[in-house]
Amino acid sequence: MLKAGMLAMKHGEDPERLVILHSGEVRLSLPSQGDSVFLGTAGPGKVLGLRCLISGERPDIDALCVCDCRVAIISKACFMELVKSHPEIYFAIAKILSSDLELAEHHLKTTSRAYARRARKNSC
Repeated sequence: MLKAGMLAMKHGEDPERLVILHSGEVRLSLPSQGDSVFLGTAGPGKVLGLRCLISGERPDIDALCVCDCRVAIISKACFMELVKSHPEIYFAIAKILSSDLELAEHHLKTTSRAYARRARKNSC
């Protein structure tokens, strides 16, 4: 159980675990220049830290529990052993990563369009 206000994932920390959200909601944000850019929220079924475990990169985002969240935490070692012994899991991993990429692309498109509209307004 992660209590409201706790971080389920913190940017810059070593990727040592996978977090699967069973209940509750997390606020996803990207720290940027001393501020935080809101990316959206995630609810039950969301997998946090998957890309980081696979790539070995540190997470770029924070996932803050909005309310008490029931989670499953899987260590990196257990996850890697599970994937080795059950290669069919790669398809599920690909689906999750693809969904995350689609969400990021959507966010970039909507953010850049809003920025372009503001820039045009301010230039007149």
